[in-house]
Amino acid sequence: MFGMLLYPFRYLFIKWETKDGKMNEKLWIDLFLPAIGAVVVFLILYFLHADKFPSFFKTSGFDVVISFLQTLPGFYLAALAVIASFNNDFLDDLTYGEGPIDSNNEEMSRRRFLTNCIAYLAILSMVLVGISSGIKYIDSINILLNLDSYKILVSFVTASYVFLLLQLFFITLLVLYYLGDRLHRAK
Repeated sequence: MFGMLLYPFRYLFIKWETKDGKMNEKLWIDLFLPAIGAVVVFLILYFLHADKFPSFFKTSGFDVVISFLQTLPGFYLAALAVIASFNNDFLDDLTYGEGPIDSNNEEMSRRRFLTNCIAYLAILSMVLVGISSGIKYIDSINILLNLDSYKILVSFVTASYVFLLLQLFFITLLVLYYLGDRLHRAK
């Protein structure tokens, strides 16, 4: 039962096999680029003395991010329905060369890859809304201000949040690339 509930997270185990031995570009999108952004944010906050200025989570910018995140699950679910029902045999083709490989080492069709991407984006946006709500509540009651490790904690939480936001952003760009360009090319 839990396997069905956690199925969208299987997207993270999809590999992108290349015949010429190039580095897995999907790893850059899913992990490396968001991690680089998160580390940069952590270092900036840590060395600029994050404890001396208001937390991002107390600003109106955070409220804008939450509002934006609340709209995303519906958008992704609508996109998922469109891809699942789009009548195009090309989407179900497995013989397009280098392509995604699922966690069972089976080649994935474009349709299956896109639906896995979008399902993960939908669940990630819902998780981010939940995390945002939790952060907003914890930050509003000011229980963390008295901790000796406040600066490290705020820097780490902000960097982790930025990691997830950047992952959402980069995977969305990948999906848009497929929907806008690759979906309409034969090879």
